[in-house]
Amino acid sequence: MVVKCPFCDFSGNVDAAKIPEEGKITRCPKCAKEFAISKKEVNENMNNTTTCPKCSNIQTNQEICEKCGVVFSKYKKNNITNRSTEFIDTSNCNKPSEINEDKSYNLELVNQSKLLVKSSIAIIMIMVLTLAGYVVLRSNSWEYKVVKLNGSMERTGADAFKVTTIVPSEENINKYGRDGWELVSSHLEYETAYPNFGNTDYVTGIQPNVRPQSLVLIFKRKGKLFGPKGT
Repeated sequence: MVVKCPFCDFSGNVDAAKIPEEGKITRCPKCAKEFAISKKEVNENMNNTTTCPKCSNIQTNQEICEKCGVVFSKYKKNNITNRSTEFIDTSNCNKPSEINEDKSYNLELVNQSKLLVKSSIAIIMIMVLTLAGYVVLRSNSWEYKVVKLNGSMERTGADAFKVTTIVPSEENINKYGRDGWELVSSHLEYETAYPNFGNTDYVTGIQPNVRPQSLVLIFKRKGKLFGPKGT
């Protein structure tokens, strides 16, 4: 227990077990004056004293050790934290080798993902360039269509030479125009006619023996980007 001298306020530790029931006279080591210590005072001091958790010094100060200067609240808090750290279960912690293996595995996955992304980008770029080339090629190309219109007259008899030309209808020409076709050329194909065959009135003299057989029309248009040609 801690005993304080009533004359000089010097404090010191006294073994409480050595104080008899009737009390005891003690001498202050500082001022050399004697004073009495009663058992009742010992019991009261025992209730008001505390023991330093670091150096085991017994004193009345409840906050700071008068001997080693430790602050009780901070010391107890740090002690609890250290003990909590000691009892952490490390049985499930990865070993260094396992950690390295996990890092290697994760790095491999990252590299594979990067390679997959690069491959996908390369494939997309190839497809885009191919499509662009196809568009340019088709946009700079031409489609051609040949349309033949045949005559309907007989090749024999007196009317064999009545067909001197073949004229297409405007409706047919406009139909091709609406589909994007442009007329670029036309020509007549001729055939031999026989005016005296089957004719009771024989034609004499030099007679032409050819007449238009069909009209050939040639159309063109810009190539379509998609779909079959010539539609």
